[in-house]
Amino acid sequence: MPNLLKQLGEAGGKILPIRRFHFSCRARPMWYAGIMNLDEIKKEVAELPREDQNQLAAYLVHLRHEQDSKTRADITAKIDDKDPAHWVSLHALQKLER
Repeated sequence: MPNLLKQLGEAGGKILPIRRFHFSCRARPMWYAGIMNLDEIKKEVAELPREDQNQLAAYLVHLRHEQDSKTRADITAKIDDKDPAHWVSLHALQKLER
């Protein structure tokens, strides 16, 4: 919480809402006043457990796709495709992960 006092001082002494959030019960809670800058976010993310980093990465990709109408349409078309010839088997998918 030492950064909290520094951030409050940088905010000109204004009272800002204090929020607490974490990605999972294993993650170290992060306290902040106002908005964290990108370097602070990167530092905190680097300290998260791998599983939480994976969830965050997936969420960021989701946000990127949500903002891109062409990608969203492509994904929707693939999900709606009823032709088994276009499907990927579980075995083939597992091979891609390696």
